[in-house]
Amino acid sequence: MRSSVCLLTLLLLGWTACSEPGKRVVAQSTDEGAFRLTLDASKGWVRPNQWLPIQVALVSLDGPITDGLYEEIIFKVSNGFLDDADLNLNNNLDVVLEPGYEDYPGDTTYKAWIKFKANPSTSDRTESQGEIHAFFRDALATLKIRIVALPDDL
Repeated sequence: MRSSVCLLTLLLLGWTACSEPGKRVVAQSTDEGAFRLTLDASKGWVRPNQWLPIQVALVSLDGPITDGLYEEIIFKVSNGFLDDADLNLNNNLDVVLEPGYEDYPGDTTYKAWIKFKANPSTSDRTESQGEIHAFFRDALATLKIRIVALPDDL
């Protein structure tokens, strides 16, 4: 009986440790499976009026793109703002050609860094949540960011 209680306690502690709202990395593929859009935050939280770096990556899953891609990634933000509201794939993103192997020619990855700033009007004594919605074609990736209250002694 005692071992069952200990096991249940450990499982409960493990579950609560992994249940933080929002992930640090989110990814979504387009319906046709040709692209994967990823948002990767350097951490899952930010304080009001501070910046949070986020890497944006768009990967071509159908092999390399040789003619360029003349499209944009559009962002909608709540409870904060970005330093760059839209990313033009040919002007704002670095292109990385992934090496191929055997019968697969490799992928083309577009990468850029954006910065999220928590709204300064967000309460500095309670926690809230900011969201970044990134749109590419029919893919929507949503990153939820915890906005952490300032300690009372600041």
